[in-house]
Amino acid sequence: MHRSLATLAALCVLAVPAAAQERPGSSDKGPFKPFEDLVEDATAMEGLFDLYQTTDKLYMAVPTDHLEQDFLLTFEIARGIGARSLYGGTMLNIFEGKVVAFERHGNTLYLVQKPHRFPADPDTPIGRAVDLTFGSSVLETAKIESFREDSAMVIDIQDWVLSDMSNIGSRVRFAVSSQPGRPGRANFDKGRSYIESVKAFPENLSLRAKLTFRPAEPTFINSVPDSRYIPVSVHTTMAALPERPMTPRRGDDRMGYFMTVHKDFTQDETTFFDRFINKWRLECSDDAVDGLCTPVEPITYYIDRTVPEEYRQAMIDGIEAWNPAFEAAGFRNAIRAAILPDDADAEDIRYATLRWNVSDQPGYGAIGPSVVDPRTGEILDADMLFEHNMVLGWKRFWRANVDPAAAIEEMF
Repeated sequence: MHRSLATLAALCVLAVPAAAQERPGSSDKGPFKPFEDLVEDATAMEGLFDLYQTTDKLYMAVPTDHLEQDFLLTFEIARGIGARSLYGGTMLNIFEGKVVAFERHGNTLYLVQKPHRFPADPDTPIGRAVDLTFGSSVLETAKIESFREDSAMVIDIQDWVLSDMSNIGSRVRFAVSSQPGRPGRANFDKGRSYIESVKAFPENLSLRAKLTFRPAEPTFINSVPDSRYIPVSVHTTMAALPERPMTPRRGDDRMGYFMTVHKDFTQDETTFFDRFINKWRLECSDDAVDGLCTPVEPITYYIDRTVPEEYRQAMIDGIEAWNPAFEAAGFRNAIRAAILPDDADAEDIRYATLRWNVSDQPGYGAIGPSVVDPRTGEILDADMLFEHNMVLGWKRFWRANVDPAAAIEEMF
């Protein structure tokens, strides 16, 4: 009997095709697809994380040394509806991005958000207590599809981008509500959503998707072509944190600032809280002139191509008018302005911009969203928005109050 079973097993092995014996797509790391086959028809983009885009997949390569390495995740409305708090260019998480990291558990990568507001030395009892108390939130997961030759793990993040990971849906529900101050109902419609653009830069990735939401009850929004389908484009940005954190500057009660605030349980003399000013990094080089420090890297703002040409020089002059104030603080040529180069992109975190916006129902005159390092308060990027209706209002005021002839003409 044993001899017969052995013979039968040998015949079965011989009957299996050689290709099946070698397990296509397998490797010494497990049953994963060969990387070359996975990205054969993909468009490759090198950046903070390398991307490979096909018609229906968006692959990301995560090097093994990037596991559990913190980076920033931010969301911005790329295109809104020009009303009801859905304005293009505005941030969904004001100032502070989410501190996130990749974790590998089994053959799955997890995108987790860290509880960064509660710092403590991990080697102290208080640090261990903080670790016991505050856990990370799992934002998304993806199975490892393949490994690159350099052992980077390759995952498909298409479903991350085509989702409500940004939680823009909560703002849409207020936009469609018939009762002010109370959310209505609107469902994310993935079938009517798609990726608009994918861009990779050295310090960040910019992933833009057009998301569609369907109100559960009839609604009418004048600026939406068909109010049954609310379109909102969302920028998802993944950005590197500075390798060398900036030395933070504590806030002063005598002056108002935007702040980054931590609750530090190792402090107990006066307060638990550390309040850091949100500020650009200005560090002195060895080149001093007339006793003034020359910055290693000046603050630079770029005038975006959305700004009408007749206002661009005024914006440049307005930005550089801050230089006398910086000189009083000991810096020369601390801030400068320029037109955004044709080969540059406002979605690249290396370019802080001034942009123009138009709305059907304006929600602001001008607004200055920025992204800061949550560890120190360092401003990493800023994209200021100027509302066209504000300028139209100024012109109307001028015609009515400064130019009497024009005012009389308006009356008839």
